[in-house]
Amino acid sequence: MGAFSDNYFDLLSEANAIKKGNKGDELWSEITNVIQEQLIPFVKHYTGPFKALVRTNKPGQNNVYYLSHWCLFAINEELRLGVKLTISKEGLSICYDFPHDKYIINKKEQDKIDDLGIDAITISISRAEALSKTEKDLYDDIKEYHDKYKDKYYELEKIVQGLTVKEDSKEKPEIKEKPEIKEKSEIKEKEEIHDEKSGKINSDFPLNQILFGPPGTGKTYNTVNMALDIVCPIEGSQWGKKPRDNARNEYQKMLKGGQIVFVTFHQSMSYEDFIEGIKPKTKDGKITYEVKDGIFKELCAKAKKDESQNYVMIIDEINRGNVANIFGELISLIEDDKRLGASEELYAELPYSHTIFGVPKNVYIIGTMNTADRSVEALDSALRRRFTFKEMMPKSELVPEENYVRNIFEIINQRIEVLKDREHQIGHSYFMGVKNNEDLKAVFYDKIIPLLQEYFYGDYEKIQLVLGEGFVKKDSASVKFAGDKSGDFEVSEVYRIVPKDECKMETAVKKLLNEALKAVDEE
Repeated sequence: MGAFSDNYFDLLSEANAIKKGNKGDELWSEITNVIQEQLIPFVKHYTGPFKALVRTNKPGQNNVYYLSHWCLFAINEELRLGVKLTISKEGLSICYDFPHDKYIINKKEQDKIDDLGIDAITISISRAEALSKTEKDLYDDIKEYHDKYKDKYYELEKIVQGLTVKEDSKEKPEIKEKPEIKEKSEIKEKEEIHDEKSGKINSDFPLNQILFGPPGTGKTYNTVNMALDIVCPIEGSQWGKKPRDNARNEYQKMLKGGQIVFVTFHQSMSYEDFIEGIKPKTKDGKITYEVKDGIFKELCAKAKKDESQNYVMIIDEINRGNVANIFGELISLIEDDKRLGASEELYAELPYSHTIFGVPKNVYIIGTMNTADRSVEALDSALRRRFTFKEMMPKSELVPEENYVRNIFEIINQRIEVLKDREHQIGHSYFMGVKNNEDLKAVFYDKIIPLLQEYFYGDYEKIQLVLGEGFVKKDSASVKFAGDKSGDFEVSEVYRIVPKDECKMETAVKKLLNEALKAVDEE
């Protein structure tokens, strides 16, 4: 089915202009209904690079309705420049729109505009062809038109920026989601903006927040519940209080539906992946290049289409990527008061597509940050200022008490905090599934010991201070060196990890606990 119906064109064909009155008002009422049913949704669901505005006519000179309706895909909204799609009885036309009557144009400037020939660059789509075109087809036509003639457009924009605004047109439209009503010289036009950016803002959650803490403290785990509380809140409750399977099932639905997007930052992540970039495309054996939207820009496009819903971008390990490079100008646009519809809303021109971009206020960003990661210190200070930080530390109450597991957990973290710092403690998730000594042994050798080796950079003496002699054994060095100077070296004691198959867990645990108990007794 096409974007516009035969009925729309039939109504436009009844008259070029109808006078205000009983018959005229009745026909205008029908036209208005069709506009609400077809033209408004066409613009409202537009997710392309330009801001789309619907413009319809109300009675002008001699109380006449003018039955040519159009929408402006604004490239520069302040100057009211952009691609105009006009719907008339003959069909559709695509051209650039330049409000000549708003400016004082001298002969030299007019000659420059005439030389560009931009007024003559029009694509006409017959009524028969228009009826077969879908919304996507028309959006593609608009983009293709601008891509083809954008060099001429940017020349026109430069000329217009240097023009003097007429006294009766001084009040230029501000960049708002709901522009005020403007007047032209003869025909008064009412701008009906039907893409309100109201957003369903949940004040219980910051628009931008980062969960930070040591590894294993449930940061990624909790993003599931937090995202669900934002996109599909439970009245009088929270998803964290519901069975985990219920939350996971709902979370998967939201992922598939695109309301929640999950991404992990890494060193190869770039601006081109996150916002937009030039990507290769193969067709018929030939390689071409096109500007392709990144994951965050795609999410913002969805949020603009569906303003009644909230959308969430989860960025796991946000500090592992080059944040300044990945976010680019988004650093400024994500601030609460810079979002679309906010008090200080802000737009930016994107470098590849040259489109005007803003971040909707119904898009939430939840990041996670591992404080034990060495790249934490490099986190961009501009990003720190724009996010709310929520600390997540180890919770011993979530660790089972059986087989002294909770005691082991608490003692290890106490020692790490003294020997290293609190940001390098071990999270509760490492121990939550431990039910017996075999489970505990697997946790120590597969997770805890490798983590401590990284924390202490191979200083096994400190690892022994944390875990005890049952896991790290001290050997007397007995090494013979080659050469005459072998006696000139002072040989230190050597520490090594007790092999997993040689470790006796009961003895090792007792030594770990006994060392702690001994320290308490001495106090």
